This record gives sequence, structure tokens and C-alpha cells, in this order.
Amino acid sequence: MYSIHTSRAGDLESLSALDIISKSKESLGFKQRQQKPKGAQKKEPVRNREKVKIGNLQNNIYMAEKVLKIGIVGYGHLGRFLVERILNEGGEVGLQLAFVWNRNTDKLKDSLPKELILHDLSDFTKRATDVIVEVCHPLIVKEFGVRFLSHANFLVGSPSALSDPQLEQDLRAAAKQHAKTLYVPSGALWGGQDIQKMNDSGTLQALSIRMSKHPSCFRLTRGLLSHWTEGEGRRVLYNGSVAELCPIAPNNVNTMAAAAIAASKLGFHGVTGEIVSDTALADYHLVEVEVTGPDGFSVKTVRQNPAKLGAVTGNATYNSFWSSLLEVQSARVTEGECISAESNGLLQKEHK
Repeated sequence: MYSIHTSRAGDLESLSALDIISKSKESLGFKQRQQKPKGAQKKEPVRNREKVKIGNLQNNIYMAEKVLKIGIVGYGHLGRFLVERILNEGGEVGLQLAFVWNRNTDKLKDSLPKELILHDLSDFTKRATDVIVEVCHPLIVKEFGVRFLSHANFLVGSPSALSDPQLEQDLRAAAKQHAKTLYVPSGALWGGQDIQKMNDSGTLQALSIRMSKHPSCFRLTRGLLSHWTEGEGRRVLYNGSVAELCPIAPNNVNTMAAAAIAASKLGFHGVTGEIVSDTALADYHLVEVEVTGPDGFSVKTVRQNPAKLGAVTGNATYNSFWSSLLEVQSARVTEGECISAESNGLLQKEHK
């Protein structure tokens, strides 16, 4: 997860998850209690209680002072997954649904209590919300992102929207103005923290990402993949800057957008993206990342993300989003500081 909220330049320091959780209750708002003896009866979780378990580390149980209220914008496969996890496990981990919005509210009526359904997205300000999670389309980020940040912290599930430099600038300004944090989950990106470290140290010289999927998994504009036949094999659809690719494949290249944000000195125009249609990839998406540094330094990673035919989002990305929410909850925003979380457990802290 990347925080692109900038309160004061040069105040960034890296911390490990252990460092954060080991802090005292005075600094992070956690209280510690002794673990119950073995054999003691386990109490059923109480939903919406003020103090809830958020983690178990080295035989100590830490308690969150407050439940994190989550608004979900979008009820496709990923949105439904997050909603169901919060409903089923939120009482255990300190997460509670504030609202759920979908363009077609009929999809929500049979699945959710009516009090959770938000019929008009403009009414989000009427719900007490700590974090708004967008998991539908970049157009929602463009239309509502600034308004979301005036009311709550904002997790952008469609970071391809940030390829618009004016929108990114507006979101940064709104986050700073309202003392909120703009989160960008790493999704299917592997090694994002290392990319960010190289970027910050000035050693990142080039970054390229290739995403290969079955043609049924692409949602492209401009008729780029209007015709294909099963068994046709591999076809390169685009190779060039991520900035130009994002409007062509807004739902397919969020991993590349997350990489461009991590590699901020290269940016969307400096990071190279390639999308490949391959009918042989019936069971997974393939994500290949190549990082280049000085003196011949190079790292290449290949990730297979299991996915069904026609699925825009790979299976591993679902759990990555859930992990990001858990990290945001465990790294509570406390007085005087904002803490954003990587889904791999590494944290960053920015003082206000």
C-alpha cells in the first residue's frame, strides 16, 4: 500500500510491522492484555464493540480502541469479496461496514441489510466513515475522489485514474487540506516496496511491466481487442508508456499504475507497460516486472496470479486488498501522525 498524502516533505521514515505493533499504548492507541490460560473458554466475538482483537503477536493480544468504519464503492467481484469478509470477520478484526454503493442497487437488495445500502453516492457524507474504498471504475475516482477526501480517508482501487496528472494533483491537495490519507493498494504488484526504495534513493533507472492474460479477461477501449479466436495464441496488444495505456485498459492495468506511483521519479510517462493477449493462459494472469538500476543492476520477477476465464482481477489480488484493510486497521491513525501500510507488512509513517 502506498500513501501519496504529503503533509510535510522529507518527514518519511520506514518502520517494520513489528516496530509499529510493539509501540506503547500511549503512542499508538493499543492496549495490551495477558493471554488467557490454555483451556479457558473462548468467548464469541461481539460485533461493533468498542474494543476488538486485531492481532496476535508473540503471545500478546492487542486491542483496537475503535472500530474502523468502511464504505465500499462498487459491488463487482472484488467489492462483494470485501463486503462479505467484513460482514463475516469484521467483528474479529475491528472493521465495520458503513455503507455499500453500486451503480445497480438491485444487486445489493438480496445480499445486504437495507440500512447498509447507499442508493445515491452523493449521500456518502451522511454516513460516519473512516475509510472509503473504491473498487469499481476510474471515473468514480475522477468524479468523487476529492469529495471523498473531504469526509474520510480514501483507498483508490482503480489507481489507473491517477494517470491524469491534474486529478492526482487535486487529490493530493484535498488530502493535505482535510488532513486525510490517500491510499493506493499494491494489488498484484510484486516488489513494490523495493521499487519505492530505489526510487527514493535515486537508483531506479528504468521500470517495465508486462501483463499477459487470456483475451476474455481484457476490458479495452478503442476496439483494441474486438476480435479474437480461441487457440490463436499470443498477441502483443500494446507496448509503451503506462500513461497512454491507462485510458485504453482502465480496468486491467491497475498493477502498472501502482508501480508508476511507487516509481514516482519515472512517473506514468517513464514506466513502460505491455499487455499481451494469450489464449494459453486459461488459468492465471502473468505479471512480469523488470527493474533496472546503475552499474548493470537488474531484477526480474514473474508472478502467476490464478484467475478464472473472463476475470479482470486475479485471485491473489482479492486477498491483497483484504490484507491492506487489515494493515490500515492495525496501524491506527493517531494524533500527530498518519500511518499507511504495505500489504506485505511494511509500514511508512508521515508526520503531519
